Amino acid sequence: MHRGSRKGTAQKGNRVSFGSFGLQALGRGWITGTQIEAARVAISRGMKRRGSMWIRIFPQKSVTKKPLEVRMGKGKANVDHWVAVVKPATMLFEVEGVPESIAREALSAAAAKMPVRCRFATRLIYREKHRMKAAEIKDKTKVELSAQSRELRQELFNLRLQKATSQLEKPIRLRELRRDIARVETRLSQLERKDALGQAASALEGVRDFNVDGVAAALRGLTKGDLTRKDVFKTVGGVFNPNLARVTTQGLAELVQAKGKEKAVASVKAAAEKL
Repeated sequence: MHRGSRKGTAQKGNRVSFGSFGLQALGRGWITGTQIEAARVAISRGMKRRGSMWIRIFPQKSVTKKPLEVRMGKGKANVDHWVAVVKPATMLFEVEGVPESIAREALSAAAAKMPVRCRFATRLIYREKHRMKAAEIKDKTKVELSAQSRELRQELFNLRLQKATSQLEKPIRLRELRRDIARVETRLSQLERKDALGQAASALEGVRDFNVDGVAAALRGLTKGDLTRKDVFKTVGGVFNPNLARVTTQGLAELVQAKGKEKAVASVKAAAEKL
């Protein structure tokens, strides 16, 4: 059989499909039947013959070799052994029915028998149990979300250090952390906007003479508290200036005054309730 090509990454058989944990190749090469059998024995001993195991590769490529002290020519040599062609991301073995610690130890012993670098892989369905749910974020306060955001960012920093030193075991965790941080930050911005809308509604209710100057003074008064001028234009402007046209404080006050006091306050409160 021809030597063949080993370029690219594995497009099929590149994920854990049968068990809960697997051993995935990170390099490319040929794995002989003897090496596959040695890895199988190592996994079986590491699991103490418990659980189930799947061998995802098969040595179907023949390799020929001439005996020693035989000159070149006289046709192709006889088949010496059989190998499995492995590309990066190829799943080699899968196990199920044992705890993660035992599976990791058994597959680590099997990786030592392989001629290519390998990593421990986890099934996607198994990882979903550890993902953050939207309901968990929605019920938390701003203080809790801020603390959780700091913890997630610290974990992300530590994982990036592990990746830089080639010690990261689960690269998929980086993507999950980035998504969790985005969810927490999005919820934090929603709560901040809700608080800003509540302050704006209180300020508009406190305006005695609901004219342009009175509304403008109320909007300027919001900037003297926790809100900045940008926050005021972002929250109040999002309600009364949906087209995001460039306006001054006086122009925004005119848009608010045109609605009338009752309708303006009701619109702000309705926008806050949606968050």
